[in-house]
Amino acid sequence: GAVEEMFSICSFAECDGTVQPLTEEVRGRILKTVDELNDKGFRVLAIAQKSNPSPVGAFGIKDECEMVLIGYLAFLDPPKESTADAIRALKAHGVITKILTGDNDKVTRTICKQVGLEVRNMLLGSDLDHMTDGQLAKAVETTEVFAKLTPDQKARVVSILRKNGHTVGFMGDGINDAPVLSRADIGIAMGGVGSDVAIEAADVVLMSDDITSIAKAIQVSHYTNFILKENVTFTLLIKIGVLVLTLFGLTNMWMGVFADVGVTLIAICNSMRILYKKS
Repeated sequence: GAVEEMFSICSFAECDGTVQPLTEEVRGRILKTVDELNDKGFRVLAIAQKSNPSPVGAFGIKDECEMVLIGYLAFLDPPKESTADAIRALKAHGVITKILTGDNDKVTRTICKQVGLEVRNMLLGSDLDHMTDGQLAKAVETTEVFAKLTPDQKARVVSILRKNGHTVGFMGDGINDAPVLSRADIGIAMGGVGSDVAIEAADVVLMSDDITSIAKAIQVSHYTNFILKENVTFTLLIKIGVLVLTLFGLTNMWMGVFADVGVTLIAICNSMRILYKKS
């Protein structure tokens, strides 16, 4: 488990080939190594064992005490190469990017630095536990990064953002992200690497690992909205023109028919620009 949590259930540590009491000096040596790994972007899990647990059938949480810390696993999960470009493109379209993660603050800061996301304010899961919904509603407006969150805390942040009037899209690919995906206005899952549970809970599934496709989809949707407004404007202008001519007796039924056909053709031709934009 996480190093901090494992410290709370360990009384000993295996160092230099011998089992020693987990003193402050030993803790300091371990934390120094873990901090160095975190600063490089590595996630670290501590490993502990116990040689005299309860017998099979009686083993339980009560046995998670006085354990021996025997080492740790460090693994690197770097951000996708397209992440930095995607964040810049989303910002250009008026989308604010916020990070909600279960990683600790050191790893999160390193990852944010790698993708070019400035961390001015950060809240941890422990901070959220002591905040009311009203306090959190104010804090989410000025906080870009939320670290060391549980799935329930992620869902709470998303719900608060929506209550504040924001349209919230959440992207996640893990099993624990499923509740959060269902809480967001738009849940987005990665089809290539996402878990089946996340894909089922999502509204949109990206079939490629290139997350810049989100920005591209927003661009196309904005352009579609622009074309739609143009079509409505064309239709109203022509219809009003025909109505005015009719009031003055300057048109007949066939002119009205031709006007309807003309409006339809203009709308079709104008809408084809969307396909060109998409390509």
